[in-house]
Amino acid sequence: MNASLKLVGDHFKLTKRQRLAVLRNASAWKDVQNRFNKECKGENLKDETILIDGFNLLITIESALSGGYIFIGVDGGFRDLSSIHWSYKRVI
Repeated sequence: MNASLKLVGDHFKLTKRQRLAVLRNASAWKDVQNRFNKECKGENLKDETILIDGFNLLITIESALSGGYIFIGVDGGFRDLSSIHWSYKRVI
């Protein structure tokens, strides 16, 4: 992945932030297929408990509200460019 990112990034003269966007949204096709295979359909969740990772959800929502870019990856997942790990600081 790193070699491919360097090749593409150098060819298109991408900035560090642009390379981060490509990195966060690129996936090997087998990984995308694995995620699709694990996906739960809404009709199968009736009367089930759903646990949501509130930390990552909050970070993504705050990024969007503060004007940050939110990308939809090839696997359908929403991703931001925030580099927040194990800490939280209000951004707005």
